Amino acid sequence: MNPDGGTLEKLLNNRWFWWGIFFLWNLCLDYIPLNPSARPALTILALAFPFFMGWEHFRQSSGLEKKPLSQKEVLDSPQWVSWLILGIVAVGLRFWHLESFNRWPTLDEALFGLKAFELSHHWDGHLFFGFGQESISLPWLCSLTYRFSHSVFFSLWFPSAFFSLITVPCAWLASRTYFSRSFSWLFTLLMALSYWPLFTGRICLLGVLLLPWELMAFYFLGRYLQSMKSQIQYRWAMILGFWTGGGYWTFTSWPSVTLVVMILMAVATVRIGRSGWRGFLLFCTSMGFALLPLMQAVLTGNYARHIQNVAAWSGYFPWSHQIGTVANYLSAPFWGTWDMDTGYAPVDGGFLNPIVGACCFLGMLEWMSEKPGPVTISTILILGILSLPALLSMNLDTFRLVQLAPFLLLLAAFGLQSLARATAPGHRKWILGLILISTALDWGRLNYPNQDPAIHPEAFALTGKSFENQKAYTLLKILESSSGPGLVFTDFVPDNRDESLAFSVIPFNALVNPDLSSTSVFWAAFLTNPGMISLLRKEFPEAIITPLPASPPQKVSPNQALAVIPMTARTRPPLLKWLQIYPFFQKCDEQIRFLPNGESRRSAWLTLLQAESVCPRDSFLHCVLWIKILSIYGWEEKFSRQTLTADSVNLANTAAHAITVGNLTANLYNQIGAELAAQGQKTTALKAFQESLKVDPRYSLAVQNLRWLKSSGY
Repeated sequence: MNPDGGTLEKLLNNRWFWWGIFFLWNLCLDYIPLNPSARPALTILALAFPFFMGWEHFRQSSGLEKKPLSQKEVLDSPQWVSWLILGIVAVGLRFWHLESFNRWPTLDEALFGLKAFELSHHWDGHLFFGFGQESISLPWLCSLTYRFSHSVFFSLWFPSAFFSLITVPCAWLASRTYFSRSFSWLFTLLMALSYWPLFTGRICLLGVLLLPWELMAFYFLGRYLQSMKSQIQYRWAMILGFWTGGGYWTFTSWPSVTLVVMILMAVATVRIGRSGWRGFLLFCTSMGFALLPLMQAVLTGNYARHIQNVAAWSGYFPWSHQIGTVANYLSAPFWGTWDMDTGYAPVDGGFLNPIVGACCFLGMLEWMSEKPGPVTISTILILGILSLPALLSMNLDTFRLVQLAPFLLLLAAFGLQSLARATAPGHRKWILGLILISTALDWGRLNYPNQDPAIHPEAFALTGKSFENQKAYTLLKILESSSGPGLVFTDFVPDNRDESLAFSVIPFNALVNPDLSSTSVFWAAFLTNPGMISLLRKEFPEAIITPLPASPPQKVSPNQALAVIPMTARTRPPLLKWLQIYPFFQKCDEQIRFLPNGESRRSAWLTLLQAESVCPRDSFLHCVLWIKILSIYGWEEKFSRQTLTADSVNLANTAAHAITVGNLTANLYNQIGAELAAQGQKTTALKAFQESLKVDPRYSLAVQNLRWLKSSGY
């Protein structure tokens, strides 16, 4: 019995055995489809047993160690050749095919790009912009890049790649402040080659600035803690304070990092006694000075409104919905989410692949067994605080977890250090081989959804990007290469939430690019819905109309079509007249684009109503205008109903003018009548229904609405 018992004991004390268990569980949870309702319970059961059993054995073996694992030099110190190779690989993974790797920007990236283009020409004085009232820091950096590159795609993705690369030396500096060279090297490798840091280098979102800023904050904290018994501590306290205050320009999740830094400083101050309080006060004072511009923006603007509107207590969803949201957020780093509406999550698995995830769980076990009691509780508390921006949100946006990345990868480095210690010295190079396999896996996961959408549309659809806009750009780019710049009326679309096409065509769109002349072009283009094609052909028989494939690709009928009109002697005069009214469309979309969350679209809607009086006698353009008016009105009806009663008279007066002109479709007249009737403007509603039947006497919806209006006593 003793040999068998000894063999089992050796197996249970072998770190590779526990890593293998965690790896298999991660593999199953990543790639085996499970029922979403059963997944949280299976996850807990899958991890609870190995954690409990492993902790018992790890705690006993850790008590025999005299030196903490994180302070040991398990691997050879990296030489300059190692740093050179790492630098080349890190640069290649982030800058390879920089402008074409992503194939197409997301709708949020397009907004950042449009703001950057605006900042490259003028600044409106606002420090925050858009639906989420985000800092202009990243768009400002993109605008600087655009000024010397004049490439919209390069300027969009270069700053993210650069800051992702800066994360690598920042990781080394921060970890060396606390840990051994061996441990810091492993952590730096993970920050350079893992999916999460690579992902932030391939997407233009504000959260990409947070990682290097966070790492440097903990570097300054480490230097402060090391100098607490000398006068130099005050200098580091002030630097840390200014740096922490400046972090609020990186991402809305930064307050959780601030809270962690302040707690750690407060604990250290209490331990050292009275002399530490001066450093703490200097930290708070300098942070307060750094926060003055932010506080001014909060007091005078709408900075905090978006945070309030997406909070779990906003009332938008029932509290039962929050349980699933929290479960998805807890699962996202390791196994991904099962909610298809998750924003910016890996299309396959979690941010940590099964290899790195297993190292992270192994590192947790090592840390808990080596640092039992208060240190373990503090670690759990820190991870919990950093998770709060995500867990307290009502919806899923995995970028709210980005501040967790350094700590989870730190635990993964702890797990790798444990594996290296458990491996014979002559075979420890295989640890680096494990990291390379992990890197290859992560690169494949990062590259898969960014394949050519024409060849792999199913992969492109997983990103949530607009297939129609990407295809339209491809066609317009071919046209631009043969016929030069043109007029791209991107603001004709009724729903402007995805402005990726508007951003991408900036270099050859004479309507927005000040370096181009709008009167010396040879073509015009815009998106239209299939129901408007027959009307368009009456106005412009020479129009080239291409139906756009819908996204996702399994849809049969296209939602939009690309219309291209050649500039000829006949088409040029009416198209140039469009330029008289198009500024109203541009102003409307610009007003909506930068509205804070929860703000009424009334100003944009009133802008379009003003356009009615100057709209040319062009049936197609008139219909485009009213489709957009009704689209915004429908938005207001859903989210800001209190503004409708006051504006119903404006709508009625504008509709009366449209009825007088008499060149809309039967469907539009009927929609106008329905909206007016709902707001009590029954006189104008009656005229709208009657006008609809003049256009099409057999239009059944108008017949029914007219009958209902008369039966209601009018």
